[in-house]
Amino acid sequence: MVILNVTAIVEESVKDAFLNYMQSVHIPAVMASGKFEEHLLFQLTEPVNEGFTFCAQYIADSKENLNAFRLADEKNLQTQLQAEFGNQVLCFSSILEKI
Repeated sequence: MVILNVTAIVEESVKDAFLNYMQSVHIPAVMASGKFEEHLLFQLTEPVNEGFTFCAQYIADSKENLNAFRLADEKNLQTQLQAEFGNQVLCFSSILEKI
């Protein structure tokens, strides 16, 4: 199992719009790629930061599926998110592998 973990630091002024976008547009688009089996969305509660921090996790059954997503779909989805929120949302990703 491999997890693409996307952390987003979101300004308070766009929190609700961001969550709506994630749940109605972004997550469905990621899942429609067919590369992931499941997704989870979390809000980071500690440590407390400026704004709000959310983590979306997309679970793939193989590194091959994860890499295929990153090559074919990730950049376009990042561009769409950036166009929607500009510098009000800062995202970075990390990869987790079950051991």
